[in-house]
Amino acid sequence: MSSKPIRYSLVRRLHAGACSNVYLARQADIQREVVLKFLHCEEQRAMKRVRSEYLSLTQLRHPNNVQSIDVGYAREDGKAK
Repeated sequence: MSSKPIRYSLVRRLHAGACSNVYLARQADIQREVVLKFLHCEEQRAMKRVRSEYLSLTQLRHPNNVQSIDVGYAREDGKAK
């Protein structure tokens, strides 16, 4: 069991795709709207690719890109992996 507090609450699903679901969520500690992406698979290769994508996105600054603020691993039911 994880001792970490739940940081996000899901508001609604924005997109359901073949590889992931994307949700509008609320960051609990500062009540900010965020978007969360949950992969359907748990393959190490896919999780490494998402982490690499996140690290690349943190370096980008452009008005047409959203800011990447966090990366982690959790199930869609909110339980830690």
